[in-house]
Amino acid sequence: MRAFALEQGHGTDLVRINQRLYLEGTSGPYRIPDLYFPQSGTILDGTLGFKSARTPQIMDFRAANNNAPIGIVRPESYGGFYWVGK
Repeated sequence: MRAFALEQGHGTDLVRINQRLYLEGTSGPYRIPDLYFPQSGTILDGTLGFKSARTPQIMDFRAANNNAPIGIVRPESYGGFYWVGK
């Protein structure tokens, strides 16, 4: 993935998988999104449950990524994919 990103001119920080996303600065409280795209701030979160803009995890994600949209990825039988905050 890194080689592809560099070839395309995106740098090495194209996508982060299961890495800390600090809520303030570079230390302290953090959340761990499943997929985070730093250039756009977009987060994809895989889950079986329903999450809304009022879910604490989603509130923290939005605070850490300047309110960029959060994609909730669920199996179709659990309601399928939807966006929070888009």
